[in-house]
Amino acid sequence: MKKRLEKLEREFLTRKAFCCLTVLWAILFIAPLLYIGRYNHGLGDDMRFPFHVHCTWLNTHNLLEVFKTACSTVAEHYESWQGTYSSIFFFAISPVAFGEQYAHAVPWLMIGMILFSTAALVVVILKRLFGMDGYACVSVTMAGVVAQCVFMYTPASGLYYYNAAVHYVFMQGFFNLAVSFALLYFERLYRGRGRKAGRIGSLVLCTGAVFMAAGGNFSTALLTAEVLFMLEAAAILFWRRRKRKGYLWFTVPFIVGIAGFLANIFAPGNAVRQANYVQKGVWWTIGECFTYSFSQMLSWVNIYVIVILILLLPILLKAADRETVFSYRYPLAVTALMYCLYASMFAPGFYALGYWPLSRNQNICKMFLLIGLLLCEAYWCGWAMHRFRGVKRFVPAHGRNVLLWTGILLTAFLVGFVCFLRLDEVAKKANFVNYGAFRMTVEGEGIQYWHEYLRRLSVYRENMWSHDTVYVEPYNMRPYPLWVTETTEIPENDEGRIDGHVALWYGLEAIYERQ
Repeated sequence: MKKRLEKLEREFLTRKAFCCLTVLWAILFIAPLLYIGRYNHGLGDDMRFPFHVHCTWLNTHNLLEVFKTACSTVAEHYESWQGTYSSIFFFAISPVAFGEQYAHAVPWLMIGMILFSTAALVVVILKRLFGMDGYACVSVTMAGVVAQCVFMYTPASGLYYYNAAVHYVFMQGFFNLAVSFALLYFERLYRGRGRKAGRIGSLVLCTGAVFMAAGGNFSTALLTAEVLFMLEAAAILFWRRRKRKGYLWFTVPFIVGIAGFLANIFAPGNAVRQANYVQKGVWWTIGECFTYSFSQMLSWVNIYVIVILILLLPILLKAADRETVFSYRYPLAVTALMYCLYASMFAPGFYALGYWPLSRNQNICKMFLLIGLLLCEAYWCGWAMHRFRGVKRFVPAHGRNVLLWTGILLTAFLVGFVCFLRLDEVAKKANFVNYGAFRMTVEGEGIQYWHEYLRRLSVYRENMWSHDTVYVEPYNMRPYPLWVTETTEIPENDEGRIDGHVALWYGLEAIYERQ
């Protein structure tokens, strides 16, 4: 019996096996979210912002002309609507601009950006800075991607409605990439790793990423500016101590990012939009940010998030049990800093709108909180391993603590599973987006919703460029998590009239729902 247990431990209870399980687990959880993308279609601002690009593409099929038209769209809305120049550029080149069928690609783009940016952030911090191994990086990346996607605050506007998703989720991905390339540049410079070309490449990629992030939604732009100031201060400190000119080159992405941030917030269009809202004071905003962000954190860090943190604990402890030059100093200060950055993401909503941010804005607040928790857990594990010798006794190793940790992990998993089973159907869908996507597919809600959209689309195409008024049937199916309550889905007034941008897109006078 003992030999069989040792064989089981040696072949299956390993970090490699755990890493493979996390990958399979991530695929299982993410697959339903990607599958229901086949029922997705453009709506609302997806047809407003890319209209001129759509016309250019139909007339020329020239990507250079499309790029010029997108830039002119940015200039137009920068003056009349908002300063988020990079978001507006991506609005203009929506997949729908090249054909309605390409709306299916939206969840692939959003989840792809979440995966790529999270992986870059985790690899740079855990592997390059903390000195942990690749197995830990893969496991934390998969856990981070699953948590951000499956626990998305409002999945319809975070993964499927292109205009909202690209404005928040996609731009937040650029922030992750900017931080990743910045830390990679510092790490290569500090330790003298790699060739000069590699350091230059990191700096160039960082500059491009901060330019995009600074021109995104105001929460991401503010977060980018805050981190840039901290990194620039660190660069000046390192330059004074080590006398290496390379640190001063970080001034390039710093200037580009801050210039982009200022161009964003001082755009003429911002004043036009602000006229519709009551602007609040700075101190009131700060107080509301900390109060509201704390209440949201208590709501978002539920039993399922805690289970994920527990499941990652043994592999992070094992990964931190190795020699590294990283000192893991001041874990409380690092945790407090992460929380302050998280709380600051609520500031633009409170300051400009006078109340809590829109749900689509809170998507990225929750995403930052979740990935921040995983990184802080890794930091605390490293701190504990390098400060207390007694902690090493609990690290799983061959022939030691394996049964203990197996019991802990199974218990945590069973607790999470039982809590899931005790939920009703509405609560299950609200807590797990992938479960909602699975039920939507199995119960046929997705295909029914898609057929109802195709009936509308056939009416639009039959009367295309006729400049007539057409009538469509109202939607009977509004499936979660795909349904977005935008004006292309429901009438914008009591008369049943639907958003005029859809009519303009198809060359119609107006579109009404039958009452």
